[in-house]
Amino acid sequence: MSAQAADVPLPANECTGDEDGSWYATRTMQCQIDPDVKYTYFDSDGKIAGTALFATVQQMDLSVSSLQWSETDQLVMLKATGGLPPLTITWTTKCAPTRSPGSTTLWTKQPISVGQRLEKTYTISDTPTTTYDYLDVTYGLDIDAPNADQLTPLIS
Repeated sequence: MSAQAADVPLPANECTGDEDGSWYATRTMQCQIDPDVKYTYFDSDGKIAGTALFATVQQMDLSVSSLQWSETDQLVMLKATGGLPPLTITWTTKCAPTRSPGSTTLWTKQPISVGQRLEKTYTISDTPTTTYDYLDVTYGLDIDAPNADQLTPLIS
């Protein structure tokens, strides 16, 4: 199932042309485009009632003169099939151990429909307590439907 078949364009960033979900990095930038994030909605009998296809697009731009960077996260709903109810998106970014803020919630139960693109840019700072420091960034994406049971963990 290709994104172009839905006639909804992928968001662009510096990874445009490498839409395979892999992260690419340089000294001052890291990005990825994943056009294959799938959601399946099952009816009460356990049969597939509808599906949705999303793309996630992320880019981090690092500063060469400070311990800050900006991150732009995007999500677009490319396609929907079947009897899919209205969907919502919750996306949270968490970073350990010394990032400020420690957690950023981009969207909480944000309604989304085919062709709609969500985008958020935010600034992150590192506050190391030692000479050596590392950052562990995790992302949680929850695609939800009203009255649906959460059967799988968040997409991370």
